[in-house]
Amino acid sequence: MKVTVEVHRIGAKDFWLKLVCGQERGAFKRIMETLDSLELQVIDVNVTTCYGHVLTNLKVEAKGKEVVAAQSLKDSLLNCWMPGIHDENQRSG
Repeated sequence: MKVTVEVHRIGAKDFWLKLVCGQERGAFKRIMETLDSLELQVIDVNVTTCYGHVLTNLKVEAKGKEVVAAQSLKDSLLNCWMPGIHDENQRSG
């Protein structure tokens, strides 16, 4: 399954996340658990489905005191949310 993750810094500790994946039972729960494990607080969320794909847009805020790099956050999301997918995406992209 192809997973797309975009991370954009929009403030000191604020990020805009765009996640695209196939529609799968429990995927949104895994996203939320992953964000919680990374100490990210969801400020706003929008979920759209179309033809078996899910687009999830989230505005999140880092709860920790240290500054998080956007690329580091993207890698962490891919590794935590979809283990094994990160390696597949790097080979194909």
